[in-house]
Amino acid sequence: MVALAAGALNLSEGVVSVLNGGDASKLAEGAIDMALGLFALAIARGAFRMATWAWAAIMTWAVIGLTDQLLRHFFYGNPNYPVMAIDAFAVLALTPREMQIAFGVRPRPAPVLDPEHPDLVRH
Repeated sequence: MVALAAGALNLSEGVVSVLNGGDASKLAEGAIDMALGLFALAIARGAFRMATWAWAAIMTWAVIGLTDQLLRHFFYGNPNYPVMAIDAFAVLALTPREMQIAFGVRPRPAPVLDPEHPDLVRH
């Protein structure tokens, strides 16, 4: 869901930039935003299928995005706070062990036999 939001946000920003026109720099920025939006939508499709590569792609995307937005905040003064919030949410949502197991990034924990009750299995 987070990749879908990021893809929709980047795609819409790119379309608005291209439609508004401007110099070559603004058009290139809009084209890059559109390409990143399409890439994020492809990642979202993989995430809905619980693909391992999608987990890694979303985490990588979020870390790069957070780094970019933090650099913009501290050095340039023009951060995009919605993008920063989406990236932070992605990292927080995908970090728990249960999410990593669901995406196949980590193996399921092996059952441990309880020494006091050999017939009971503890997870």
